[in-house]
Amino acid sequence: MTPRLASIAACLALLVSHRAHAQPHEAIAAHVVDVAGGRVYLDVGEGLGVRVGSAVHIDADVFVVVAVSHASAVFVAGERRVAVGTPAHVDVQTAGDPRTELRRAEVLPLEAARERWSPPTAPASAQSPAYVPLGVTSEHRRARFLLASTTSAYIPLGGGTPLLREQLRTRVHAEPIRNVPFTIDADATLQLYAARDLQSLPGGSSRPVLRVQRLELSYGREQDFFVALGRLWNAAQGVGMLDGVRMRAPTIRGVTVGAFGGLVPRLFDNIPSLDAGRFGVEANYRDLERRSRPSLDLVMQGSFYGGRVDERRLSAFAAFSPRIGRFGAYAVLDLHDKDNPWNAHRAEVSSAGASASIRRGRWEGGARLDYRRPDRSRFLASQLPASWLCGGLGSNATACQTQGDGRYFLSADSSVRVGARAVVGAGGSFAKTPAAQTYQGSGFVQMRLAGLWEVGRVNVTASAYGGSLLASYALAVEGGATFVDGLLDVTVHYRPAISVYASDLRAGVDHLVGTSLRVDPGHAFTAALSFDAFAGHDVHALLAQCTVAYRPSVR
Repeated sequence: MTPRLASIAACLALLVSHRAHAQPHEAIAAHVVDVAGGRVYLDVGEGLGVRVGSAVHIDADVFVVVAVSHASAVFVAGERRVAVGTPAHVDVQTAGDPRTELRRAEVLPLEAARERWSPPTAPASAQSPAYVPLGVTSEHRRARFLLASTTSAYIPLGGGTPLLREQLRTRVHAEPIRNVPFTIDADATLQLYAARDLQSLPGGSSRPVLRVQRLELSYGREQDFFVALGRLWNAAQGVGMLDGVRMRAPTIRGVTVGAFGGLVPRLFDNIPSLDAGRFGVEANYRDLERRSRPSLDLVMQGSFYGGRVDERRLSAFAAFSPRIGRFGAYAVLDLHDKDNPWNAHRAEVSSAGASASIRRGRWEGGARLDYRRPDRSRFLASQLPASWLCGGLGSNATACQTQGDGRYFLSADSSVRVGARAVVGAGGSFAKTPAAQTYQGSGFVQMRLAGLWEVGRVNVTASAYGGSLLASYALAVEGGATFVDGLLDVTVHYRPAISVYASDLRAGVDHLVGTSLRVDPGHAFTAALSFDAFAGHDVHALLAQCTVAYRPSVR
């Protein structure tokens, strides 16, 4: 043992000896259970009263406990060789040791701590993440394709001409140059009809073999400079198809300004034409950072037909989309020549409306109010009969009645979720055209159940319809189920209806029964097959339809 260590041990021994005389103590038997690095471990500890500083007696030698746990104690043996199993005696205090006299503080009851802490604050309540509009959620692809085939067959059962229609639609979106915002968009439909004496059936001019809805080359990104050339799907908000060009300046503080111009395709077959054209400017405002996410679109446009100006129109669209729903309104103002052939005012509101949808918890509802007058233009007058432009006066109308020629439309619906599987809804609509003295109203009540036996669903709808020409009351029941993890979906439905025509007070019962089968093995391929049979006092027919869609994944 080194001289310094011997001195420390002697001092501790004296201290222990002094405490032994000053305080009552007793010795307990112990044994050495391990020796390592000059440290000796005993099989007694705090559980039997051993403390740091307690004396350990082995024969005539006295050592001091330097560490202790509940069931063991440690002392330094120095130069003394101690073997495992050596007996020893350890002094423990029986009274007077302050450490043995300490008592735990009184434990307060749980009720005493109530309201001492403020309620916890959820981290999300203090966060304001940026709004991200919905879009493509999967990995961005530079090319997207859609090939869809729809085959429809109408087969009269009580006499008549069967009709078969085949539609093959192709949609393409391609970005051929990497990291360059140049895109190609195409959307075209090839349609074929087959029927006995097809040429004698009405609507022949509206059955073109090829219909091109879109064929557009564009350059630019969202909120940057943008230009599109070709057949535009829509030239601007509220403006239809156009063979021309559309340009848009970069967005500055949410405001974007653009312009468009081009030729209007023929009305029924969409073939390019030089007869009519349309041009205009637009301004848009979007602020997706605000909670209400306001948007405003203003469009000023004009058209020409037959070498002279035809339409002059100003349109405004506004919308707000707060968390609880969406609120929107629009209005369209038309300006006419003083000597226009429809007796219309120089300035008239051709359409206006407002809509709202709200969702709160399990409840959601919406309403729409709409006012609309016939579109009046010399271009439309060359394509359609006068009755289409003159307040419903009939096919032989020669002069328009502009007083009360607007159509008023109101609709509302509401639904509430009941439990985890049921939704109950109701709604209705009403429309009226004063000049034509016509009206129609409808209402429905519906209950939907989903997740029955984890795969099934049931819809039950009761509806009523009444108008100037027809009244009808129907009950529709539909049941369906999904199998093989969504691969296969089967639906059957049945709808009996009581119909009463204004010209025939006798009521008739119509029946509609059908089934549909959908196969969806993955995102790339979908197929559906449906059959509907109609049987009633005026219609006996079978309608069959098969749809196949293929979306190849191209990166």
